[in-house]
Parts: sequence; structure tokens; C-alpha cells
Amino acid sequence: MRSFFAKRPVKPESEKLSPAVSDEIAPKSTPVPPVARREPVEHVLHGDRRVDHYDWLRHKESPEVLAYLEAENAFTDAVLKPTEAFQKKLYQEMLGRIQQTDLTVPYRLRGYLYFTRTEEGKQYPYHYRRQDGEDAAEEPLLDLNQLAEGHSFLGLGSFDVSDDNDLLAYYGQYRLPPIHSLCAGLAHR
Repeated sequence: MRSFFAKRPVKPESEKLSPAVSDEIAPKSTPVPPVARREPVEHVLHGDRRVDHYDWLRHKESPEVLAYLEAENAFTDAVLKPTEAFQKKLYQEMLGRIQQTDLTVPYRLRGYLYFTRTEEGKQYPYHYRRQDGEDAAEEPLLDLNQLAEGHSFLGLGSFDVSDDNDLLAYYGQYRLPPIHSLCAGLAHR
């Protein structure tokens, strides 16, 4: 029986391989990545033994962990340095394809239409509602840009209006790993 993956003779001119990275963007010298030390720490839970060689990295405030992370960041910056112009061009292209000022399709809930609006230059959406009817005024409910001030990250978890439409409850995540803050506000009629 003949094999489907039969060996074929290679032509001499095809033996020359082109480089995976062009000379234009190839780094002049390859940076050496930092190597995290291995320090075995045994964890036993419900009779199951697990060894974590990198448990020491969990101590986020440790000077040793911070130094290692800074070395990782410096390595990443050095490796990606030749692609900075391309990264900027790619980012601008993606940004140009995104409609930055937009409205979501409203959803109906207990006599109100709820929707979000994004505005150019703002990182987070604004949450609004209006009564379900013609020419009803928009009521601002939540400004995530204002809530995000002073924080490097904000994720909106839950967003719920009370059954009588008077209260709004939401929680925000201000960092990773998640630390949630439960908040409540008035949803004025």
C-alpha cells in the first residue's frame, strides 16, 4: 500500500529558506528573557498533593517579584521595539473602523427604554433610560467615565433597576483579580 505522505525530492533552489522576520524589523541583538527561579512549594487540599514551583510570584508586593516583573516588561519592550511603528499604524487602523459615538439598541423594561451611549474620546459608555413613549426625555443613570476616574480599570458587573423603577444597583470591578464594589443610586422618575 502506498503512503499518502510519500517523500518527494526537494529541488535545490527551494532549499534556500526565506527568513521569518525581515531584516528591516529584526532586532540587532536578541534580548535574553528573564528566567523565574523555581522554588517548590507543596499544597495539599483534600488529600490531593500539588507542587507549585512559582508560588513565590503570588506575593505581589515583594521587591523580588516586582523586580522580576519589571525585567519581564523590559524584555517585552525590547522584543517589540522594532514593531512600534507597525503597532501605532495598526491601532489607528482599528480605531478608524470603530464608530466611537454610538447608541445601543434600547431594551424595554417596566415602562422604560434602557440604552447606552458611547462618545468619541471616552473610554466607557454612559447609561440612560427614557419613558416608553414619544418625545420622552432621556434620564442619565450611570456615567462609567466618572466612576473610573482615579482607577486604571473599571468593569461593570451587574446593572439592575428595582421593581418600582426608583433604585439602581450596580457593582464595579476596579482591578484584576476582581475586587467588587457594590453601589446603589436613585433612578429618578
